Amino acid sequence: MMLMLRSFGAMLLIPFRYGGLVREMVRREIVVRTNGTWLGGLWILIQPALQVIAFWFLLEIVLKVRSPGTVVFIHYFLVAMIPWIMLSETLGRSASVFYEFSHFYQRTVFPLAVLPWVPLLMAALVYGPIYLLTCLYLLGPESLIKAAGVIFLLTLWLVPFCYFFALAGLFFREVRQLVPFLLTLALYVTPILYQPEALPERFREAIKLNPFADLIALMEGLMNGLVMTPDQWMRPLILWLIVCPLVWIVFLKAEPYIRDEL
Repeated sequence: MMLMLRSFGAMLLIPFRYGGLVREMVRREIVVRTNGTWLGGLWILIQPALQVIAFWFLLEIVLKVRSPGTVVFIHYFLVAMIPWIMLSETLGRSASVFYEFSHFYQRTVFPLAVLPWVPLLMAALVYGPIYLLTCLYLLGPESLIKAAGVIFLLTLWLVPFCYFFALAGLFFREVRQLVPFLLTLALYVTPILYQPEALPERFREAIKLNPFADLIALMEGLMNGLVMTPDQWMRPLILWLIVCPLVWIVFLKAEPYIRDEL
């Protein structure tokens, strides 16, 4: 138990322990992405905002997609799709984060534990405000606290998986090629583009094997008032409690070899 608590503390306190460094790396990310543009850092928010508007225009205005349930389809879709894009970008970039920032640590002393946090915090900074504004528009001011909770809990849940994908992508380079495909596949087997009730009966039990399906169900339950069951809370929590200490132990064991891998 003490080992588990130390692992949680060590991993989750990295942004506070190296606060100045983390802020500088995030600032650098924004500058690199928007360097030379007239609107500068505003593009960090404009790009995902335009993506959300495109989704809304296609599904609500052009295709006029309607849901058979009580929830408006565009509400159901965007409440889950924006966090999914955040999740997908975070894990996809985590797989190459040690390769991407190798120039930081190969010749200098650098806290390697900071790097898996960079894509996660960057994605939260980009998609968090867009999610709040979308929920404000679709669901009203009373949804803002819940929307902030969704982004916070998703960020927290993703932490150990960022470390896992970062290590996997470094030591098994094929992972960097596979992750985008696997995340696209996961999107289609996660109830975002459709509601679980649209699945044939025999597939509804199988979907419980997908941890992302529980996350989406919790988001829909919190934001759209859909039914949430206790096991939809327990499965992601148990998975997180198992993965957190294991990944941190593996990271500490692998840390001396990271600099030699590239």
